[in-house]
Amino acid sequence: MKCTLFCFLFMLCPFAMAEITPADGLWTTEDDPAIGSGLMLTTQNGTTLISVFTYDDTGQNVWYIGSGVVDEAGVLEVELRQTENGQNLLLENPQSASFLATEKRLRLVFTGSQLATMEIDGSEPKLIRSNHFGISASNSVPNPIGKWVIASAENNSSYVLDIEPGVTVSPGIRPPAFPVNYQSIHPQTSGWGIYCVDVSSNLSGNNYCVFSPDQASDLNDLIVFDNDLGAKQMQLTRNFSDGSASQVYQAFRLSDDRRLLPNDGHWRPADDPENGSGLVLRTQGDYTVVVVYSYDEQGKPKWQNAAGQFDENGRMVAELVSPNDGTAIESETPQSAAFEGQPQTLEIQLEGLELATFSIDGSEPKYMQNYNFGGDNNATEHFEVNGEPFQFPYPRTHGVLVNQNTAFTGSQVFSLADSRAVISPIPPTFPFLLYSATLEDSFISAIEYFTFNCETVIFEELISPDCYGQMTDLGQEKFTKVYFEDLGVNQFRMYFDADEAPDRNANFLQMFMLQ
Repeated sequence: MKCTLFCFLFMLCPFAMAEITPADGLWTTEDDPAIGSGLMLTTQNGTTLISVFTYDDTGQNVWYIGSGVVDEAGVLEVELRQTENGQNLLLENPQSASFLATEKRLRLVFTGSQLATMEIDGSEPKLIRSNHFGISASNSVPNPIGKWVIASAENNSSYVLDIEPGVTVSPGIRPPAFPVNYQSIHPQTSGWGIYCVDVSSNLSGNNYCVFSPDQASDLNDLIVFDNDLGAKQMQLTRNFSDGSASQVYQAFRLSDDRRLLPNDGHWRPADDPENGSGLVLRTQGDYTVVVVYSYDEQGKPKWQNAAGQFDENGRMVAELVSPNDGTAIESETPQSAAFEGQPQTLEIQLEGLELATFSIDGSEPKYMQNYNFGGDNNATEHFEVNGEPFQFPYPRTHGVLVNQNTAFTGSQVFSLADSRAVISPIPPTFPFLLYSATLEDSFISAIEYFTFNCETVIFEELISPDCYGQMTDLGQEKFTKVYFEDLGVNQFRMYFDADEAPDRNANFLQMFMLQ
């Protein structure tokens, strides 16, 4: 795929893993008006891509883009770039835009994955936080009730929790005395308590919760702070008494929803030019928020937004509105914008977690793909989009798998191995192995052995570009399948069936990649 505006921006900053990884998705200021501004953040391989949708001095909407790395102090400083002389993303092969000579300086200071302060060109710092929509929240903190998988690649452990409101514990049960606010009812973690308290002033005054299993566990005394509890993820830490480095666990909210839903991120049309346009998608609960970045007839930047739900066929139809007459996101006296003109109709049809078509007001559908950056991509010539080989990313090295039916099943950490290095040179008749994953521990409903390979399989002259695998379940061999168009940096699905190559109607494993 051609190098883009995003590629250029990544050349400006080194790749490194940050102490704090900002939550992906929509961020807004505390004083955001009814129709205001916002930031869209996506982090992959330690690099955070930021798009800012806001208004200029005349009230016209405008957008900026930049990227950077959060340092060890939780600070992210980014050059916000603006482009001009672009063409609307609905045109076929739109021309590349150009950079404006001026730029803005964005400074974000994160106190957790969900909370930060923002300054633009030295403006007065403003509190911003990850926006939690589509789920229950209290005081801007999401309700943790629901199913989660908690995992650590460091010690190769994972747990499934089904969190419900807990019971009150009498004072003195646990020093210092505080009530059990939640407990898990999942068979694997039944009775585990989650105690929530107010932190003393020497811990910055934030609220936090302590995980306290009923039995000895590596989850004992793990802490999650309010500013690390998100709508879809939370980060848990344990500080060791000897002063050694903290241990970090990641948690992912689970869903029994079988719908095909887009992976969060910055999506780009297949014919997007070097400095082009795109869409940002973020799904929480039943709803997906979309921000469309493009250009008007004069080549000036323009953004629009929409919100809707995907149906069981992976299709979303929603009103696309155009705000205007607002104030800049850094303004000390923000005012609400107004919608101009008649709403348009945005239609998105998913073909996978990472691939879709979109159209506006019945325009010719165009392919778009979740933009993968900060790491290596692969291409398969057996699956093309707009006549070009389809590109997909290498997932991270470690991940956690959990059965989509989480009612009675557990989870397991797995490791990915790049197998190309052990096949050199590759025999002409050998399937091109991209990578493989192997589990040799008990996993999910007595599955004893699990492996999958991404390769081009030639069977009776039929070329399959997908990832296939096998696993043994109570002595019965099952076939597994991962679609190339599902492979993302942060998550994907693996479908499995007892007798034949499974399709999207089959049961699946949810696969989350760990930092």
